[in-house]
Amino acid sequence: MAFHARHDAYFTLNKNGANHFGDFVSLNIENRDWNIMVAEHKHELVGFCIGVIQNCSPVYECPRYGFIQDIAVTESHRRKGVAQRLFEKTNSWFKENGIDRIELDIAIKNSVSKRFWAKMGFRDVLKRVVMEI
Repeated sequence: MAFHARHDAYFTLNKNGANHFGDFVSLNIENRDWNIMVAEHKHELVGFCIGVIQNCSPVYECPRYGFIQDIAVTESHRRKGVAQRLFEKTNSWFKENGIDRIELDIAIKNSVSKRFWAKMGFRDVLKRVVMEI
């Protein structure tokens, strides 16, 4: 998230943000609709991807879809294919679970993410807007 926070204050973590994220993952790690892929280099965590199976709104034809909750790679391991491999493994997991559509959110100001996900085959469908009040 610090990567995103550099581009937009919307993503600024609170002082316990990292701990809360750890708690959030711990609460869901055994959930059958969650999949956490990790990348290691020399026994060090260098990346992860969290994929979640979610239910579609009943107004749509699709009953369930995959959602990329988060993907991150340490700065020293970026542009080495780590994120692509993490996504490919997550994509395979979705397919194994009968999922035929994947969604994710991209930070508007993150041009690197936009290019990466377009390269993976994603297309723009929605734009989320925010207003502080």
